[in-house]
Amino acid sequence: MEHSRAIANRIKELCEKKGMNYTKLAEACGEPATRIYRVIAGTMSCQAILLLVKICKGLDISLDEFFDTDELKDIFQ
Repeated sequence: MEHSRAIANRIKELCEKKGMNYTKLAEACGEPATRIYRVIAGTMSCQAILLLVKICKGLDISLDEFFDTDELKDIFQ
């Protein structure tokens, strides 16, 4: 499965699990709804995410480990 499609499917799955539509998700994460819809539709690239995953693999660490710093926790909380 294409990476972008897998990411879109996971977002869909999590929204369904939380009973949240994409507009509500956009509001919750402070992004334009159009951006969320583009990710779901597969028209917006997820290349930065894929690069970060590759970097973590190269460093032999998980994404959780990558984000486990005070600086990044402050940014992404």
